[in-house]
Amino acid sequence: CLEQSRRFYFASDTSYILVEVSLPHGPHVIGVVGRGPGGGFGHQFFAYAGELDLGHYQKNDTCLRQKELFSNLESQGLKAYELKPDELRRLLVGGHTSIPLDLTLIPLRSTSEQSLKTFRALFINLLHMREITAAKLKQLFLDAFEHSLRSGSVDYIAACEEAFRDVRRMEQDYNSLVLAGPLVEALAAGVKQRDLLRGKLHRLSPVLDSLLG
Repeated sequence: CLEQSRRFYFASDTSYILVEVSLPHGPHVIGVVGRGPGGGFGHQFFAYAGELDLGHYQKNDTCLRQKELFSNLESQGLKAYELKPDELRRLLVGGHTSIPLDLTLIPLRSTSEQSLKTFRALFINLLHMREITAAKLKQLFLDAFEHSLRSGSVDYIAACEEAFRDVRRMEQDYNSLVLAGPLVEALAAGVKQRDLLRGKLHRLSPVLDSLLG
C-alpha cells in the first residue's frame, strides 16, 4: 500500500505536493518533490520563505525539476532549502537546525525526540478519539510533562502506588468487614439468645432447687 502510494504521488521527478503556511512573520512554502522511477519513487522535502506561486514551478507549460525550480526561485529572490525529515519535524515545532527558516506551527517547550513522539501520540489520540486506558493516559501525561519533573529517573507511577498503599489497605479492611457483616450479626443474635436463656434459667433456679430439695 505504501509502495503504491509512492508510485502514485511521486510518479516522476516533476511531481510536487505543496502547501503555503501563513505564519506571524510571513508566508512560507513547504513542499515535497518526487524522485521518479530513477530515484525509487522517493521524495525530497524542501521549504522557503515566500508566497506560493505555481508560475515559479513551470516554464513553457512544463513543470520544472527540482534543480531548475531552485534556480528559478533564486532568480525571483527566494532561497529554497532541502530538508531532511527530522529537520522538518524540528522546524515545525520550533526546534533548532542549520536551516535558516522559522516554520514553527506548533511550538513545543521541548523538541527532543521523546517530546515529538509524545506530542504525536497525544495528537493522534485526540484526532481519532480512540479509547484509551487509564494507565496509558497516565503515562502520556507523565511523558508530556517530563521536562517539568524534578527527576526523570523517578518512577512516578510506582511512587503514586506507594502513596496510596495505606488507603488501599484500609479499603480492603473495610470490604472485609462488610463481607463479615452477616456473620457478626448472626453471632450477635446468638449472644442475645444465650443471655435470654440464661435469664430464664436464673428465674427457674429456685423452683428447681425446691423440687430437687
